[in-house]
Amino acid sequence: MIGIEATIVDTPVRGEVRTRAGALITVAESGLIDSVLAADDPQHCTVRDALASRGQLFVFGEGQFLLPGLIDLHNHAPQWPQLGKALDVPLEVWLNRYTFPLEAKYADLAFAAAVYEPLVESMIGNGTTTAVYFATTHLAATEELVDVCLRQGQRAVVGKVAMDHADGCPDFYRDASAAVAVAETAQLIEYITAHSGNANGLVQPAITPRFIPSCTDELLAG
Repeated sequence: MIGIEATIVDTPVRGEVRTRAGALITVAESGLIDSVLAADDPQHCTVRDALASRGQLFVFGEGQFLLPGLIDLHNHAPQWPQLGKALDVPLEVWLNRYTFPLEAKYADLAFAAAVYEPLVESMIGNGTTTAVYFATTHLAATEELVDVCLRQGQRAVVGKVAMDHADGCPDFYRDASAAVAVAETAQLIEYITAHSGNANGLVQPAITPRFIPSCTDELLAG
């Protein structure tokens, strides 16, 4: 167990900010929070002294504070290399000129790993401890994103993008068929739920049709 003594800022009630100076958080070996003791809690001093004597107490300095992790509910992980770029054209042109060609590169597993590792590291470094990730159509690359999240300890919901409509997707980047897209989605769900490193369910699967113009009725029904 470790202890963290800090000023905690959170929002337990919508629209209200709560600040607790000198609070003590104890964290179990599992990584789960065991208790949060206010500065005036009768147990605070006893628990704090015990942790300090074992070298297991971390104390935030003046002007520092602790926030709950941020949650990103819509993150296109493969688009990270073009973050803040390629914004000069409307959506349909943007997809075909920039984004689909970029996402097609994730057929190369080495390319995927080289992007996803620093992406997740950057997200965590900026305080995003939970993310909902849209990946690409590539099963192996999406499994790599799952592995990266588990290695780095980020809670995530991960989906392999499904897109099979010939009129809405380029020839070089779409699922071979609706059946393939559905089958590989099922494979991803199995991969995540049976993963030996995911016993505590840190990463969860999502079913992720890209959007209606990119999906046939057969795919959406599946």
